[in-house]
Amino acid sequence: MNLDFGSYPVRLTCSPEKGRYFLAKSDIKVGEVVLKCLPLATAPFDNHKKRLECYKNDSNVLAKHELICNISRKIATWRADKHMKSVIRLLVQILLEYLCEEKNDDNEPKNDILRNYFKDFLLLKSHYSDWSTNLKQDWMKHKKFLLSIFKSSNLIQENIEFEEFLHMISRIESNGFGMYYQSKGREILFGRAIYPFASFFNHSCDANCDALQPNYKGENNQVDNANSEGCIAIESVQTDINLNTLIKKKEIFRKVEFIALHNIKEGEELTISYIEDTHSPLQARRQKLMNDYYFLCKCDRWLEEISWK
Repeated sequence: MNLDFGSYPVRLTCSPEKGRYFLAKSDIKVGEVVLKCLPLATAPFDNHKKRLECYKNDSNVLAKHELICNISRKIATWRADKHMKSVIRLLVQILLEYLCEEKNDDNEPKNDILRNYFKDFLLLKSHYSDWSTNLKQDWMKHKKFLLSIFKSSNLIQENIEFEEFLHMISRIESNGFGMYYQSKGREILFGRAIYPFASFFNHSCDANCDALQPNYKGENNQVDNANSEGCIAIESVQTDINLNTLIKKKEIFRKVEFIALHNIKEGEELTISYIEDTHSPLQARRQKLMNDYYFLCKCDRWLEEISWK
C-alpha cells in the first residue's frame, strides 16, 4: 500500500471495518486543495454520446478507435438496460487503458494532477459477494455475449472466470463518479468516470471535503437523475472553458479536485458525501447508501442523530 500522493496532505491507511481510506497527513486549512486526479477511464451514457467529442484527441482512445467502434456497435445491439450498457462501456475503456499501460503508451501528466492506473482500480473493493441472487442472475443471463465480445477483442484473457469479470463490474458500480455539464442553469449527468484514488475518501453525511469538477455549458436539455445511476455526485464548477479547450486539454475537464470544507487536523479521516441529499431523514440516507454502495452508514453524524432518539 505504498502509494505516493506527492505533496498532497493525504496518507492512505486501512482497517478491517473501513477498508482503505484517507487520513490527513498534516493540518489542512478550509478551502485548501486536498487532492487532484485524472480518471482511469470515462464513458458517456447512450443518450449523451456526443460528449465523446471531449475525448476524441485522447491519444489512447485514438489508438484504439476502430476497436472501440466495433465493440460499441455490438453493445448497441445488446438487449440490456441503460445501466448495464453504461457499466460495460466504462469497463471497455478501463481495459483499453490497461492495454495502453502494458505497451507504455500512456502520457504522464506534467503537473500536480495524479494519474490513476489499472492496478489502482484493482485495489477498489468489490461487493459482488453482497449482490442479491436476482442481480447475479441478471448478469449471468448475458455471460455468453459479454465474454464473447471482450475475448474476441483481446480485452480479457481466454481463461478468465466470469465471476472475476463480475468483480470488475462491481468495482465500477460501487466507485463510479458522475460527470456533469450545465444546460440552462441545470446540471446534467451525462456519464460516469472511475477515479480509483478518489474512492479512498470514505463517506460521511457531514463530510469535511467536497469533490469539484470544472464544467461547461451544453445544449442537451435532457436531465438524468444521478441517483438512479448510482454515481457519486461531484459538484460542478462553471468555467469559461470552451469546447476547443476541452478537446485539446482533457485534464482540464476530466480532472476532479477535492477541497477542505473546514479546517482539518492531522490524523483526521478525510471524507466526502456519496449522496446529494444529506438533509433527508436518517433511515432514507442509510437505505440509499446500502442500495447503491452496500454499507450501512455509521458516520459521526449518524451516531449523533441516533443519540437524539
